[in-house]
Amino acid sequence: MPTLIQQWLPTLAPDILASWSLLKEALIARFGVPADVDNQRLLKDLKRCRKGANESIRLHATKWEHLLNLISDDYTEDTKINLFIQSLDKPETRLALIAI
Repeated sequence: MPTLIQQWLPTLAPDILASWSLLKEALIARFGVPADVDNQRLLKDLKRCRKGANESIRLHATKWEHLLNLISDDYTEDTKINLFIQSLDKPETRLALIAI
């Protein structure tokens, strides 16, 4: 456990330490990242996700979907499709899918 958390725990009221749900809320309130900041970071990660030259489309799609599912914001299907197409490695593949 990080030293900062070890030093912080004794400062909490006993009822918070006795309840996992209260402790979890306190941890998130003190050390958590706001959802909008987290979503921005995750969206950047999603946009940086690129299919590797030797990576199967199935494996890439699985990794890409996992990143998408971590984001709490909802996107339209069109936006999801466009983001996925941009993650593909070959320009000709992207162009072919955009033309469909």
